[in-house]
Amino acid sequence: MKNLTILSYANFNGLNGAAGFVKLFFDNKEQFKKNGINLIIHSNSTSFQNESKYRKSVKFKIKNFIKILLNKTAFGRIRKFHYYLNVLGLKPVQLITDAQLNNGIIILNDMYVAYHYFKKYENKYKTVFMMHNNGDMLSMMNPANDKKIYDELKIIKDVIVSNTSCFVFVSEKGRANFIKIHPDKKDACIVINIGIKNPQIHKIIRDYSSLHLVSVGNISKRKNQIAILRALKAINDPSITLTLVGGEKIEDGRECSEYILKERLTRQVFLAGSQEDVTPFLMDANAFIMTSFDEGLPISAQEAMSYKLPLIMTDVGGCSELIEGNGYLITPNETEIVNAIRSFNNQLDKLQEMGECSYRIFLEKYTLEKMIEHYINLVHNSFL
Repeated sequence: MKNLTILSYANFNGLNGAAGFVKLFFDNKEQFKKNGINLIIHSNSTSFQNESKYRKSVKFKIKNFIKILLNKTAFGRIRKFHYYLNVLGLKPVQLITDAQLNNGIIILNDMYVAYHYFKKYENKYKTVFMMHNNGDMLSMMNPANDKKIYDELKIIKDVIVSNTSCFVFVSEKGRANFIKIHPDKKDACIVINIGIKNPQIHKIIRDYSSLHLVSVGNISKRKNQIAILRALKAINDPSITLTLVGGEKIEDGRECSEYILKERLTRQVFLAGSQEDVTPFLMDANAFIMTSFDEGLPISAQEAMSYKLPLIMTDVGGCSELIEGNGYLITPNETEIVNAIRSFNNQLDKLQEMGECSYRIFLEKYTLEKMIEHYINLVHNSFL
């Protein structure tokens, strides 16, 4: 048996994309075993088993309050960063045994665990670093806000780039962007799309008499859901509704919920909060929208495609790879968002056809079976 060891600082029962990626492996452990691979996962997965339930607990509320306080000052944000790096990032590395390092590969799912792994082992073993981004590891950081954290991350990035055996990207665009920055690493870069389990719903009965948008993802400045709300306000059509699935990120405050109340959009917009299962929301909607400033290749959009939804996506990261006659690719500009929503609203009779197109693209590129097959081949392939 060969070993496939995955290290992740996050709880893989969490609701973000990187955590969901690790859970895909965990849920398909037997498939790897059938192909001669022993799957080992080390993460901080003991704090909760269900994030939606955990968020209602007293423990979460206390931690949440502490995080709010920490985010108010630069000193607090640095302390929080060092906790993520030196506590959560270190623990998975400490759990590795010598037997797990041999005869296989180690997948490093984030910069925190990668830093501690390479501090301890350097480039002694075969490693894969996951690029859940647009090809720039620091693209989600704003150096103007926290320069000290940014400078530390630049050092960590250099350690990762120097020692990693293979970089796996979730989109072709991410790979191309990375190679522009690091041309000497071209031969160490491959693309494996994240796969989604096929819900195999052959016939979905939807109401197309009005436009019902859904957006899935933590509500944050990076995800830019506020732009959708502003677009709805500008359009001023109460027949268009929107469901936002995801909790509001602490560091970004409550901008969206406050805007909804201020602009009296409560009849049009439903805040669903964090959800373990987004199926009911994808089934109820007839179009998906994501207006992020930055992405890798969003799992939530791929999941929407698996439920036969047309897409409105901003042209960031690998999002352009999801649009082929099944929706609109736009910039995070309010005017373009308004025009895309209006276009969907003016051709409600075309939404089902575009949704079927989404599903065809999903089957061709983004199924879970294809992803697992690629990782099985990666473990058995000697190019590393």
